[in-house]
Amino acid sequence: MPDRVAKVSGLRGEAGLLAQLAGGGLCEALARLGPAADGEPVGLVGPGGVEAVQQQQPAAAVDDEHPARLALHDLSSGPLTSGGFTAGRLTAGRLSSRHEAQHTESAPRAAVADNGRVPIAAVIFDFFGTLTPSTPDHVWHEHATRSAAPLGVSAEVWRQALNDSFAERATGALGDLPATLRELARRVGVVPSEAALAAACAAQRAARRELFVFRSDALEVLARTRARGLRVGVLSDCTCELAESWTDLPVADLVDARVLSCEVGRRKPDPELFLMIASQLGVAPAGCLYVGDGGGNELSGASACGMRAVMLRAEDWTVNVTPAREDDWPGPSVPSLSAVLTCLMS
Repeated sequence: MPDRVAKVSGLRGEAGLLAQLAGGGLCEALARLGPAADGEPVGLVGPGGVEAVQQQQPAAAVDDEHPARLALHDLSSGPLTSGGFTAGRLTAGRLSSRHEAQHTESAPRAAVADNGRVPIAAVIFDFFGTLTPSTPDHVWHEHATRSAAPLGVSAEVWRQALNDSFAERATGALGDLPATLRELARRVGVVPSEAALAAACAAQRAARRELFVFRSDALEVLARTRARGLRVGVLSDCTCELAESWTDLPVADLVDARVLSCEVGRRKPDPELFLMIASQLGVAPAGCLYVGDGGGNELSGASACGMRAVMLRAEDWTVNVTPAREDDWPGPSVPSLSAVLTCLMS
């Protein structure tokens, strides 16, 4: 490979998918991006353009000698096989309608990106419900009860205030945690003392940290994915508590880049989020595999930007409460994080 940075003079293929979904722009230009003419990997270097750059983290390979490369045809419905070995099932199709009522926003049926055989050079994971176990309704209620008590607010009223303000909290619009809870208290007719506000913040932080517990295979999957030479990213719709705690979490040292919605002022499926994480990883969207439970229309968002997207439909998926989950996701799904790793390594 030449020791240089090569300009990409044109885009390969058509950008019709994003023209329909996003009305053009940078995301459109990247959706069908192919490798550079001389085989160099393509990297997103910022809003000024796309360049093919010398690869710093080797992509997984495509043939029998380098079986870690995962091509699009491998991410299809039915068993995924490589060299005669069945590496779990990747399934697609409509999910049970009995869970749809749990989700307050409906998700449009998504188109699945077709990237041909562009090598996967990075894997991007959602955080809540993907790296962490699903959170059932009764847990959210119990957590709201704890932070409501110091404010003298009923759990039901406080939880409704939290739910109604999620979009604002997830984009950092209400400020840090004390400012956020003070504003929410005002909305429900309470002016808390400094002591009451501090107690409510402490309860909220403690409750959130209880959610920062990872699936039994999560840390191993992250570590082994990096060991295969792939970049690892996390993209999360989250509130400020995760940003505050990030450096203390065991995943912090296993992730090459993170994009948290509360820090950048955008929520999934905003295409800029997916372009941000790809840029930070130094990998074009077409070279990224996105793994998530489907909340926030994230799978269609990732696919619209040219990423391959896979739904994690773990055993606890049915009890998860998350907005705008893509219950009708038509693309592939896996039953565990380890199944993603098996697919990459088989």
